[in-house]
Amino acid sequence: MRIVRSILRRMVRMLASKKVISARQAAVWLHYERLGRFPNVDNPRDLNEKILWLEFNSDTSLWPMLADKLRARDFVAGKGLGEIVVPLLASYESASDIDFSKLPDSFVIKSNNGNAQAVIVHDKSKADLVKIIKQAARWLDSKFGLAGAEPHYLAIPPRIIVEKLLPPDSDGEMPIDYKFMCFNGKPVYCLVCSRRDPISFHTLFSLYSLPDWSKLPDAIVSSQQESVELPAPPHLNEMIRYATILAKDFPFVRIDFFDTGGKVWFGEITLTPAAGRIDYLSRSYLELMGDLIHLPKSMLDLNE
Repeated sequence: MRIVRSILRRMVRMLASKKVISARQAAVWLHYERLGRFPNVDNPRDLNEKILWLEFNSDTSLWPMLADKLRARDFVAGKGLGEIVVPLLASYESASDIDFSKLPDSFVIKSNNGNAQAVIVHDKSKADLVKIIKQAARWLDSKFGLAGAEPHYLAIPPRIIVEKLLPPDSDGEMPIDYKFMCFNGKPVYCLVCSRRDPISFHTLFSLYSLPDWSKLPDAIVSSQQESVELPAPPHLNEMIRYATILAKDFPFVRIDFFDTGGKVWFGEITLTPAAGRIDYLSRSYLELMGDLIHLPKSMLDLNE
């Protein structure tokens, strides 16, 4: 079965890349490949289905800017939250333009329009800089969003960006990633990504209700769940306030933060988590979260 699914995934992505099938058609088939069921995009109910509905039926004109890790910084600053934006060290249109001599000893280099396209450099003198340049060139050429059926990423001008390396957590590990899941402008849950591998970026998940920070053990599938109950981050109330400001006017959006080095840092804005193919949430929570998203009834009526 795994081989059949792998063949199906490659075939759908190839057809989408060649534009033989539409992004919407590709999204439906990729959803089936990942989750074993076809989504009801015309009359959506669960979280994944409503993410896909919003992607293909609502006004997404702001999505490329919000999903752009470079331009999203301006959006956050424009909301009066410039102090939580991670300092930008450089940005490049071409990998050959990267000038490591002008960068500090430690930094994070990443694409502005991809997923898990990043390299953490702790000591520039020990890093394989030639390899990093080759990786960056591949990121710029990857056309992220085409094969995965997320068309708003294709409207992002590709760039390589370099940011300040945030301090590790108290155990010396990568900072925990706090992802605030916001429904109709209100942060309702925090998806916590812990034990993230610095190379593969693989992580474990746990879900907490807000604002009480109560762990919801039935929300995450067992194979991807963090078994340890994590304490509330020191600046939880601040992050809730920031997420509320940034999520205003969106039926659904995920706002990511880090709480490290004694303060909150903005991570990114995501409108299509896992491309609308979330497999780490249990079925019951996918439906529960879907019920929280209020779609414009006038638009739903047009699809009937």
